Amino acid sequence: LAGASVHGEKTGIADYVATDEVDCLLAVRRLVSFLPANNVEGPRRVETQDDPYRPMTNAGDLVPVDPGLAFDMRDLVAEFVDNEDFFEIEPDFAGELTIGFGRLAGTTVGIFANNPLHLAGSLTVDSSDKFARFMRFCDAFNIPCILFVDVPGYFPGIDQEHRGIINHGAKVLYALCEATVPKISIVVRKCYGGGMLAMGGHKSLRIDQAFGWPTAELATMGAEAAVNVLYGADIRAASDPEQRRLELLQEYREEHSNPVRAANKRFLDDVISPAETRARVVRALELLSRKKDDPLPAKKHGNIPL
Repeated sequence: LAGASVHGEKTGIADYVATDEVDCLLAVRRLVSFLPANNVEGPRRVETQDDPYRPMTNAGDLVPVDPGLAFDMRDLVAEFVDNEDFFEIEPDFAGELTIGFGRLAGTTVGIFANNPLHLAGSLTVDSSDKFARFMRFCDAFNIPCILFVDVPGYFPGIDQEHRGIINHGAKVLYALCEATVPKISIVVRKCYGGGMLAMGGHKSLRIDQAFGWPTAELATMGAEAAVNVLYGADIRAASDPEQRRLELLQEYREEHSNPVRAANKRFLDDVISPAETRARVVRALELLSRKKDDPLPAKKHGNIPL
């Protein structure tokens, strides 16, 4: 009974809400241009005339170093893909997660990116469903998946708990582990708690290649919260509590959430500069273009959490 806006913004049933019939037909044409003819073909390739290895010169300026400052992840995604051609899916639903199709070196890829403009990029019931559905679609049609990670975790609160965030959040983990296409993650800033696993922030959930920017923070929780929990008594006892808190904050970030430490533990493959992100991912896709997945033990089907 609901109109297009309800299904585009509230339920997520409509992947795209067109302004008129012409816009709808053009959107369908654009969507089909990214897809293979069937499920046994590889990802579609076209000539884009965009240098596959061009540096992303504006990437470092687009993302604030302070993890508390918001930015629009879609700006970074646009610079990342060929010719800034990004076709966003469900743009008005669960805005904390941006998904859609783009191309790298002419090859179609699926993009998953936390968007700090909404709920700081946290995962919710709605964005979990959005992630899992798109991940399974990409996997069904052999489309490689690229994940830009800036996630503080799953969004807390009674509303999310009552709506079943545990069950819906598990769909993300299931879809990520189930997918056999190449999966590459880039940790841009925050990568905390359960969100670290859900967004493929490190390689434990069958991520093929994982990179981190120097601004990346991989930890169980954010540095500010961790310092308050671990060193609260020390801070209160200090002659200058605020100065002591800042010292401990810097020490925690250097010792525990530093991306170099994560790379040393092999959670990340490398720490890279923002400018070289596109080139490194293109090379990783070239490496993974002939990826073969080991067959799993025979079974009727998996038991996805529904």
